[in-house]
This record gives sequence, structure tokens and C-alpha cells, in this order.
Amino acid sequence: SNMKIVGVDINGAFAEYVSLPEVVVWKNKEGISPEIAALQEPLGSTFESVMVEDIAGKVVLVLGCGPMGLLAIAVARLGGAANIIATEINDYRRKLAVDIGADYVFDPAGDGVHSNVMGITGGKGVDVVIEMSGNPAALSFGLDMVTAGGRVSLVGLFSGNVNMELTSKVIFKGVRLYGITGRKFYSTWVKMGNLLASGRLNVLSRLITHRFGLSDFEEAFDLMNTGNCGKVMLSVV
Repeated sequence: SNMKIVGVDINGAFAEYVSLPEVVVWKNKEGISPEIAALQEPLGSTFESVMVEDIAGKVVLVLGCGPMGLLAIAVARLGGAANIIATEINDYRRKLAVDIGADYVFDPAGDGVHSNVMGITGGKGVDVVIEMSGNPAALSFGLDMVTAGGRVSLVGLFSGNVNMELTSKVIFKGVRLYGITGRKFYSTWVKMGNLLASGRLNVLSRLITHRFGLSDFEEAFDLMNTGNCGKVMLSVV
């Protein structure tokens, strides 16, 4: 109830100095590179969104393949998902999603996405939806695709109010909605740190597609806004 988010509740980390409570300082395990260590903040939220319930043997649908959606694919693969389906409008990121571990990737603007997902799942829909896009149309699609008794994790941030048909899409289907904000800091980060140190998440290095010096931040942000990238890293060294 007292959580404060950097960049939301207090000024963000592009300030020259940021004051944080000592209790949230995290010591990385030896052998984790600075770039992979820098991925832990978005990875923590993603880890919580995917693993808030067991996903072993389940069909997972990831909506939006920006950096956090791509992380969700990697975590779902590690968590034992039977099939991972992703939707992404950007061609560059669709290809990256396949490289990270998605079994099927579709352009949501194309025809036949609904029938393709239903074909993959034998007509029953997916067990788990991870909403990363913040797009109301994507959320509506996810609620259509989730099976009765399924689960939807909401991570993407919406710019305004979202109209949903709750009666048929959520209530009558017995769907569980999880709002994911931040992560359970200690339990999530302990698991995440152990996985990173073990090397079982080494696919994350392929998610980092571009690197810039801090002085080139404008070029980095321009690239990020095109969507033709995975995770963009700024080096302060």
C-alpha cells in the first residue's frame, strides 16, 4: 500500500541523482553481466505476470512483443508452456519473437488470427493471456481467446478508459484477471537472480538488439519509437 514507483510516483532515473530507500538495494550475483543485470527491472514485472500461476503444459498467448512481451516469451518457455503464441504488428519484432522462443507469431492487423489461434488450441482457446500492448483491441481479442476458467495478466498500460464486455468475456467464462504492478520484490528477484546466474535464461542476450552511449540518447529514443528494435541499452561508461 506504500509502494512508490520510480518514474511514476517520484522523478525517474534519468535524473542526475535518485534517492531510494536502502532496503531496495539489490546485490547482483557474481558472473551476471551489467547488461543482463539491467534487464532485471522489466524482467521482474514480466516474471510475475507469467508465473503468478503455474503455466507448465499450458498454452500461453502474449499480446505485444516489445521488450517486456519478448521477456514474457522467454519466461513462458522456461516455465514449461506447451505452446507460446504471440501477436505483434511490427515485422521486426515478430521475427525477434520467433528467435526468443515463440511457437507461433501473428500480425493482429491481418486476417485469420482468431481462426489460427482456435486451430492451434483445438477450438478451446488459450489457457493464459499476457497483455503487454496497452491496446484496447488487443485486450478484447485476448478475452475472446482465453478459455473458460483461464487467466489474463494485465501489464500493458492503457492511455484512457477501456470498455469491456464483462458478462460474456469474463464473468460467464470464470476468467481470472491479474493486474501486475511492479513485482513481489524479494521472492521474484531471488528466483530471477538464481535463474540468471544458472545461465538458463541466456536467451535474453538476443533480446538486446542495439547499444548506444548516453550522449546518443536521442538517437536511441528515436529508434525505440519506430519499434524496429528489441531492448535498447544506454551505456553510462
